[in-house]
Parts: sequence; C-alpha cells; structure tokens
Amino acid sequence: RRSLELARARKSTAAATRLDRAATVGRNAGRARRNVIAQLEPGVARLHVLRLELLNAAHFDSYRAIASDQENARAKTFQFERHRHEFLATRGLVRTVLGSYADEDPKKLRFTKGQWGKPRVASPDRAKAIAFNLSNTDGMVVLMVTREREVGVDVERLDGTSDLDSVATRVFAPTELAALRRLPREEQP
Repeated sequence: RRSLELARARKSTAAATRLDRAATVGRNAGRARRNVIAQLEPGVARLHVLRLELLNAAHFDSYRAIASDQENARAKTFQFERHRHEFLATRGLVRTVLGSYADEDPKKLRFTKGQWGKPRVASPDRAKAIAFNLSNTDGMVVLMVTREREVGVDVERLDGTSDLDSVATRVFAPTELAALRRLPREEQP
C-alpha cells in the first residue's frame, strides 16, 4: 500500500546523494572557509527530503559519529531499531545540511530551543543566521532551511482513506489552499 505524502521527493536518490555530499563538506570543514550561508537567498526556503529506505548501515554509523553525546544517548533509549534509525537520520540530516550551509563541522554545531521549543542553532556564531524546521513521519524526514526568518514544515503519512481536501482545509493557509485547488487533479497529492 503506497502512501501519499505532503512533501514528496521527486528524486529520492538525489536527496541521499546531496546528504552524502553535505556530510563530506562537513568533514572537510577545516579547509578554507567560504560564505556558504550567502547561498541561502533571503525569503527563499530550501527543502531537503530524506527517505530512510535509501540509507544503509554506513549512513547510520556516520550519523552516530557526528551526533552529540546527548543525541547518541537518546538514540539508545529507543526500543525499536527503526525508531533509533529515524532519530539518527533526523539528527544526521540536520547536522550535515546545516554544517554544509555554515561551512562548519557538523559535530561542532550546538542547538538550543526557542520560545516554543523549536530547535535553533546556538553555536557557532556563523551558523546562527540559519533558520530551520524539521518534521518526520514513518520512513521520511524533511528539513526546511532558510536564513534570518522563521520557517515551518510538516510531513504526514496519509493512508488511502484520508480526505486530503479536509486535511488541507484544516492546516493550510487560505492562499496555500487556493494554490492546491488550482492544480490539475492529476498533479494534486
């Protein structure tokens, strides 16, 4: 049974490749610094999608290597391997992508929680301009990144019995709902 997803990756393999490239950038962060954050245009958000089925044991090992001690300790508390993997993939995606934008070693990133518990970059200073939000559902993690403004993203697994229009009516802004309804039926999720 296939699910519809609010955030879909057109090329899932490309998403995993970008993640691998981001991890490489993070590992090579000791080299000459460049202003990668400038690549995030003001007012534009970038969406990174990771499908867990594309990952293997080596990916999870690399995520453990860049995770903080607290993150690794928390990963060990999950009873089921798939939940541990989803947690590690979420932290790995955040660290490698943000590390790439900040041209910083992903392991050196520190996080804090904002006013409503939303995670933000606490250090290093060069990465503080990056704003992000993430969401995950069974088998998928999405990360939205921008700079100097708040951003939000949500992904949910929908089964065939879900009424997408009623969900969209409850959660989308009026302009988003109108844009969705303008799409030809075959292009709607």
